[in-house]
Amino acid sequence: GEVIAVDAERGEERWRAPVTFDPSAPTAAGDALYLASDAGMVALDAADGSEIWAIESEEGFNAEPVVTGGVIYTGMG
Repeated sequence: GEVIAVDAERGEERWRAPVTFDPSAPTAAGDALYLASDAGMVALDAADGSEIWAIESEEGFNAEPVVTGGVIYTGMG
């Protein structure tokens, strides 16, 4: 899959980032975007789409991530 950033005022593409799975809707927190799927979770830099970290999961994630207090919460399985 792919994640795309579009300028909210101009509608112009800012960047695209490939991910190795079909991502959920991103959750924005601070300077990062968090995406989950049935294959894993990834954190992207909101400024340029570069990968901050990624984890794989055999069980998979079944809910969009929620971030609060420096912790990411999501459902599994």
